[in-house]
Amino acid sequence: MATLAQIRQGIADVLTATDDRLTVYPYWVSNLHLPAAVITVDDADYLHVFTGTHMVWPLRLYVLVQYADAEFAQVALDEYIDPFGARSIVDALQDEDLELAKTQVAVTGVSDYGDFEAAGIEHVGAIINLTVRTERA
Repeated sequence: MATLAQIRQGIADVLTATDDRLTVYPYWVSNLHLPAAVITVDDADYLHVFTGTHMVWPLRLYVLVQYADAEFAQVALDEYIDPFGARSIVDALQDEDLELAKTQVAVTGVSDYGDFEAAGIEHVGAIINLTVRTERA
């Protein structure tokens, strides 16, 4: 079974290989370099892991771009959340195994498209919702 740290790093590695402009953070940091993606954990349920079968990690991937011009920012963000395309995070992660045994990523949706504030700076962003399932080896 992959650890949460391995899953975070695996997602970061896949996205960094997809787009070298995107700075991917496995954890929140004080100062973000944009465009950025930050991997966080949503509400997790340990029921399955204690029965010895698998763990399902609901993750949130915050995708943030500079707000300098509202339309330009949204065009840039759309490239990342589109289901297909050269910069598509969705396309890069859907059905990805992160090079971890018995691990699978599912992109389940996008939410909270709009203005975000991080470190006192306004950004345009969205949250890509992920479900990662990992099984005991």
